[in-house]
Amino acid sequence: MEPAGMFGLRLCPECRQRGASRTVSAAEHLGNGSRRKELASQLAGALDRTAMSPRSSISMFASVLALAALPSHAVQAQLPSGGAQQDCNALVDALPAIQRTVQTTVNPEGDGCRITSFRISPGPSGSLDTGLLIERADASGADLVRAATSQRFPEWLKLELRGVRVDVKTGKPGLDYLNRRQQKPFNVRLSYRSDKATGAIRLEEASIAGEKLGDLHLDATIYGLDLSAMKVGEGPDLPSLRIGQLALRLDDKAMTTTFLLPLIVARIGFDQDPVPVFEAYRKQAVDMLDLLPGSFLPTASRNALARFIGDFPDPSGPLALTAKAEPPFAIVRLGMLGGATEPDDIRQRLVRMLGEAKLEASYAPTR
Repeated sequence: MEPAGMFGLRLCPECRQRGASRTVSAAEHLGNGSRRKELASQLAGALDRTAMSPRSSISMFASVLALAALPSHAVQAQLPSGGAQQDCNALVDALPAIQRTVQTTVNPEGDGCRITSFRISPGPSGSLDTGLLIERADASGADLVRAATSQRFPEWLKLELRGVRVDVKTGKPGLDYLNRRQQKPFNVRLSYRSDKATGAIRLEEASIAGEKLGDLHLDATIYGLDLSAMKVGEGPDLPSLRIGQLALRLDDKAMTTTFLLPLIVARIGFDQDPVPVFEAYRKQAVDMLDLLPGSFLPTASRNALARFIGDFPDPSGPLALTAKAEPPFAIVRLGMLGGATEPDDIRQRLVRMLGEAKLEASYAPTR
C-alpha cells in the first residue's frame, strides 16, 4: 500500500520516485487530467473525513490548550484577600502534574503568583518519563482556584513560562545528562479573554519563542465556545464553533527541526529515507493550493505559500498568515465538500463553503 502523505493523502508512485522540483509551478503539477482528478478526489476525501470526525481533532486541540493552562492553575489565582500564600501552595499541591523540586519556590506576585524551578509531567509512558522543566512561571486569571478544582477553563488567563526545557528521563544517567545539555530553553505565553456580550473568545497570544528556536505567534477570535460549560480535556460543541479571525507569524530558526520534523519523520518511518518523501509532500501541498479559489487566496499569497512550502523543512525567513471571515466561518461547513471528486466541483463547493473568508500570506526568504 502507498504511504500516506500530508493530510492523509496517498502519494503517487512517480512522486515517491522522483519527488517534486521546488521551482515547478503548481499549474504544471496539475497539468495531467487524471492526476488532477485523483488529487481532487483525495482532497475531498481528506477534508470530508475531517468534517465527519472533527470532534476528536477539536478535543486534541483542547487537551493541548489544557496542558498549557494547567501550570497557570497551579501557580496563579485571582486570590481572595488574606490567603494569597496559602492559596498558591494549595493550587500547586492540588495538581499532580506539577512536580516540585528542591529549588521550587511559590510566592504571591502582583495580583497573582510566581513559581520557580518546577516540573510538569503527565506521568511515565512505558520506559520514558517525559515532562517540562520550567525556570519560572507568572500568571493571572479569573478565579483560578475554582477553575482548578472544577477542572474548567477560567474566563480569562495570562500565563508566561520562562526557561522551558523538555525533560526526558530514560533511566540511563548518561542519556539523561546529554539530553539536559542539548536542550535549548524557550519561553511560552498564553493569554485569552472571554467576552460574554459578543460570545467571543479572544485568543490574544499563544506563542513559543527562544533565542535558538525562533518565534511562533498565534492570535485568533473564536465564537461558540462556552468556557463555563467546557471541562479541561473536553471538546467544544462543534456545531456552534466559528472562527472570525486568525493570525499566525513564524520566524523559524530551529522551530520546525525541533518540534515538527520529528513528528513527520516518525510518520514516514525511521527505516525510510525521508528526503524523497518530503519532495512528494511539497508537490502535493502546492497542488492543493491551486484548488483554492482566488477569492479566498489571492495570487500573491498563493505564491508566498508555494515558496514557503518549497523551502520546507528549512524556511529562511518570516512567514505571516492572516485569515478573516465575516460572518465568522462555521467549522461544520467543511461538510459541504463531502462527495466532491472533480476539481471544478471542488472549487465551486469551496467558493460556497468559504463565503467571504479570505487568507493572506507573506513570506520573506533570506536566501
